[in-house]
Amino acid sequence: MRKFLSYSIAMTTYPIRQDFARRWHALGTMHSGTERASAFIVLLLLVTSLEVLGVPKVLAQSPAEFWVNQGIANANRGNFDAAILNYDKAIGLDSGFTNAFFFRGNARYSKGDYEGAIADFTRAVELVPNFMDAYFNRGNARLSKDDFYGAMADYNRAIRLNPLYAPAYGSRGSTKGRLGDLDGAIEDYSRSIELDPKMSLAYVYRSDARRIKGDLDGAVSDANRALELDPKFAQAYVNRGVARGLKGDFDGEIVDESRAIELNPKLAIGYVNRSDAKLRKADPDGAIEDASRAIDLDPKNGIAYVNRGNAKLLKGDFEGDIRDQTQAINLLPNNGQPYSNRCTARQLAGDNNGAIADCDRAIEIDPKLEFAYVGRGNARQARGDFQGTVADYTRALALNPNSGPALSGFGWLLATAAQSSFRDGSQAVGYAKRACSYYGYKDAVSLRALAAAYARNGEFDKAIEWQQKVLEDSRYTNSKEEQERLRLYRAGKAWPPD
Repeated sequence: MRKFLSYSIAMTTYPIRQDFARRWHALGTMHSGTERASAFIVLLLLVTSLEVLGVPKVLAQSPAEFWVNQGIANANRGNFDAAILNYDKAIGLDSGFTNAFFFRGNARYSKGDYEGAIADFTRAVELVPNFMDAYFNRGNARLSKDDFYGAMADYNRAIRLNPLYAPAYGSRGSTKGRLGDLDGAIEDYSRSIELDPKMSLAYVYRSDARRIKGDLDGAVSDANRALELDPKFAQAYVNRGVARGLKGDFDGEIVDESRAIELNPKLAIGYVNRSDAKLRKADPDGAIEDASRAIDLDPKNGIAYVNRGNAKLLKGDFEGDIRDQTQAINLLPNNGQPYSNRCTARQLAGDNNGAIADCDRAIEIDPKLEFAYVGRGNARQARGDFQGTVADYTRALALNPNSGPALSGFGWLLATAAQSSFRDGSQAVGYAKRACSYYGYKDAVSLRALAAAYARNGEFDKAIEWQQKVLEDSRYTNSKEEQERLRLYRAGKAWPPD
């Protein structure tokens, strides 16, 4: 059974607003009209700093302004600790200096101190209630803390203050996407693009939302547009690669993820996605190499462990798969997929009780997880619980009528069940043929089920033909069990014999 997770960029936020002149331009436009905004910008070029919503009292720099400017210089160099100390000094000299709180909030955000950033942006809007940038940046900090409703409120306020500020729609779109409102997210991204057609980030985020909705052509189109605007936008290659992979173009996905990695060698998700594509192309060694590199870059990337475990399973390393899926479970405790994956590895390793427990947990987390029902059905079949097996495969097919693993499992059960009352050669052939069609007659497990089904149905010439195909697969070439089945079929007997 194949079990993969796709991974793309997270829909997060647009960058916090850092640029001083642009910030003043927006505020001036909101409160004083275009001419006053222009006047503020001219003044800004003449003096080092302006007090929020007012012209400077004097052109000379005050001590507090000096420390804010020192902080801005340090922040621009990436020295956020020094910048924060500078802003602290400014606030100590002038506790009502809005810019000092605003820029300290930016520096704290850049350090990942979202609580501190929120406190500073909150103080800024207390001092200046219509400070659009502070609402926008506080929304970004709240979104980074998964406070989706708080972020939404801040973006709404920023949009009311400046309905033409494209990034606010983009970040609100990201928030809607995180809340599951993909249509609302796409609407906001589209509005952002309307306001700023050259904003490549909005195309990338809309690409992600369209992919999640299943609009793969739209996702590719948006990623293409982002790359037209910015040919070195690594995340656009990531998104296009994922969409291509979901369309079955694994070579295209590998090309795109490789280009993303070339542009940003530390982009862990590029390696994760490329490992998934290599898995689907039956290159487990390449998949392990890429997933391991992703783990080196991001040791908390649970999906990298999922992919590496899947690759180990393809190589027959069940214990290695179990270790990796266990690590993924530790990192992604509310994701049913790693439990479902570990269920498969445990079942193949002979631990059917452990497998069933894992799939029970996977289904508890996600009752619509098709593969968990298949995995539990496989384990139940191995324990001789054929009634339970039928129930699980039936549920999997209710969730996905074209589930290759469930169709293959059903075909095998109806052809080989130890309890003869469950055998039905004709139905077994029907299920196994559908499974083989799903896999393009290239999956040895499904071909094995088809051969067993034909034998159970008395069609031994076809059983021999497909069992010989099974033995061409390197995993089964030296299998005495598979060779014995072929011998039985040649002798005109099904397996297990009646």
